[in-house]
Amino acid sequence: MKLKYISISILLIFTLMAAPIDQNKAQRVAGNIFAERSNVGSPDSFNIQSVDILDENDIDLLYVFQLDPEGFILVSGDDKVQPLLAYSFESNFILEDVPTNVAWMIDA
Repeated sequence: MKLKYISISILLIFTLMAAPIDQNKAQRVAGNIFAERSNVGSPDSFNIQSVDILDENDIDLLYVFQLDPEGFILVSGDDKVQPLLAYSFESNFILEDVPTNVAWMIDA
């Protein structure tokens, strides 16, 4: 029983230690993802068309990097989860046209 309480306490501590990710760090993450997944080899070779920030109560939850000419990279606004949430180099991310399951994840 004591081990159970200790384990729960440790998990809560790690959850409380989560920190927000600012836009500059999110952009570095997006550049690294682009270089790794697109076989370009350099995070400096990708062009950002625009950055959309989904926020709630002045807390940045999600960064949407729209790539030029086409594509997107979704980066988390918090380090509680893996930074890369979704990406595509073949289509753009249009919030109004996302599938129901993705909309649920964003709204949750």
